[in-house]
Amino acid sequence: ALYQFENNTDDSSSNNYNPTSKGNLSFPTSSPAPKFGTYSLKMNGTEGSTGSYISGISSSLTANLRTSAAFSVSIWINPTTLSHSFPYGGPAIFRMLDNIYVQLFLENNGFVKYYIIDSSSTYSESVSTTAVVANEWSHICFTASVANGARLYINGQQSGLTQAWNGTFLTYSSPYYQTNSIGCSRNFGASPPNNPFSVFQGSLDQLRIYNTALTQPQVLQLAYMNIDTKFDDGT
Repeated sequence: ALYQFENNTDDSSSNNYNPTSKGNLSFPTSSPAPKFGTYSLKMNGTEGSTGSYISGISSSLTANLRTSAAFSVSIWINPTTLSHSFPYGGPAIFRMLDNIYVQLFLENNGFVKYYIIDSSSTYSESVSTTAVVANEWSHICFTASVANGARLYINGQQSGLTQAWNGTFLTYSSPYYQTNSIGCSRNFGASPPNNPFSVFQGSLDQLRIYNTALTQPQVLQLAYMNIDTKFDDGT
């Protein structure tokens, strides 16, 4: 999947994993200048009815990742702040809970954290040892496979611990949690918290999702690619 955020949230790969629900978004051409193309995606960092959200990405995408037992998530982020006081955790960068359990979010002081929960409810998690910088573009890549474990890269360099992962995912039985979202968390049910919540504040660009675990040379290629670089569009 490839989300270029060129004035829309569509998947521009051949897979068409387009989100079905979105709101309170903007696509600026400056402040900051997009990392690629003409536009980037701006999230407003607000929880509740006026908050930015993108959700409803097809479970066909996550089923693909479940079947392959490997994945990579590559995205450029440009946060306007590195502090938060959200009650349910830091600003979400990427949150897939429909048919799998994968989360990537920004902690206080600019550190990035990932979670995978496997079918036995075992957590694979780590926090980066390198912090991103406010008001600057940083490349984040999160890869996982049975052979190589879960790894996090900041600007092309591994940051944080490699954690073992058995290639399986927790599956929620309750539809309350079954949603896939970008730049926010969004639950459903009788009494969810403010929706959306844990909303990223800043800009996002070039989200790529793969059903393979990228190697470090491939991660470096993404981190230092220019607009003319051709790379596989993802799953």
